[in-house]
Amino acid sequence: MEKIEVGRAGFDFVTCVGFYIRSENIETIRCNIKNGSFPNCLKASVSANGAVHIRETEFELRIFRSNLDANYYVQLKIYAARADGNNVVNLSMDDLKQKLEKTEQILVCKYGIALYRRNIEIHSAEINRTFVPKDEFSAYSRIFSLIAMTILQNGGKRYDVSEERLKKTFSIQGVMCEKSTYRYRIYDKAAQMAGEMDGISFDKRLMRVEIAYKGQQPLLTDFGTVLLDNWTDDMIEKAFNKRLNMIQSNICIYLEEKMKYTPGFVGRDNTVPNIIATYRKWGNVISTLCGYEANYGVPCLLDQRDMKKAIHELIKCGVLSVQDSEVYYNDFLSAYNNIPEAVTLFDEQEDLFWDFFQKAKGSSREIVKMWN
Repeated sequence: MEKIEVGRAGFDFVTCVGFYIRSENIETIRCNIKNGSFPNCLKASVSANGAVHIRETEFELRIFRSNLDANYYVQLKIYAARADGNNVVNLSMDDLKQKLEKTEQILVCKYGIALYRRNIEIHSAEINRTFVPKDEFSAYSRIFSLIAMTILQNGGKRYDVSEERLKKTFSIQGVMCEKSTYRYRIYDKAAQMAGEMDGISFDKRLMRVEIAYKGQQPLLTDFGTVLLDNWTDDMIEKAFNKRLNMIQSNICIYLEEKMKYTPGFVGRDNTVPNIIATYRKWGNVISTLCGYEANYGVPCLLDQRDMKKAIHELIKCGVLSVQDSEVYYNDFLSAYNNIPEAVTLFDEQEDLFWDFFQKAKGSSREIVKMWN
């Protein structure tokens, strides 16, 4: 049994550039690989154009020649994974620098490859946070659909993401949203590790949120620099949380808009007060709300407390009287408790929403017991 700490933002991988290698050593490296001199690594290959690729569990090395000049270039990718493949604990900046030095020593001693440093830059990276969620992973599916919607929207009409596109972000492994410069992923980390490593188990649930940066431009946008020596753990925390704050803020704006009474708005633009005013009977209202979610892939409210907000909006707009509102809300609770789909649709989602974002932004660190 091993005790690990979860809750911090850190690296799963970092691809570094800014190394160089002496050209006279390249042919020796190629010959050694072709002769099978490195049997104990995951991969050692030479491509048709002479590029070298070496892969171990903890690092990946690529050496290639530029089409523009005669120089050889190096990309060194450092993984958080330990030698056994376990990557539950991510890398801090100190961890990364130590692992970088260790990798350079392995390359010299095992492969005869000496890398020389210039100004080391981060070319791409994945930052993640693993935390202990309040509930089972499946309980967050409606929240994940809201997250996917806000990530995938591209200018134009806000929140207009097709149900088909939203569905493609979901898989057995979790939720993954691809953008041209970023990739977001949320998944059950304990289940993923159990599927990849025989015998591993944890005493608590684990959820992971990942943000991958595809290239240096998004890194410059979020961090202001790509120089490795300029990065700090505090910068990583702030950049990670800034991304999550943007997502959370957009979801809150969307949900606030769904609490407005806007007569004439239909289809995707429909709102909860509109639906209540149109159908009146709670059985029909709840059925329509379920239909909205089925048609567009996203909810228009989180839980039963939002229904009270919608009723207050109708009072403010003169659709319902103050006297009728309490009776009307009690009628809703009665209908809610007698319709199984309603309990599934509305129960405690707001609590899960706030719990998810607080923990995803590092509100707490926890010790987890791991058996392997």
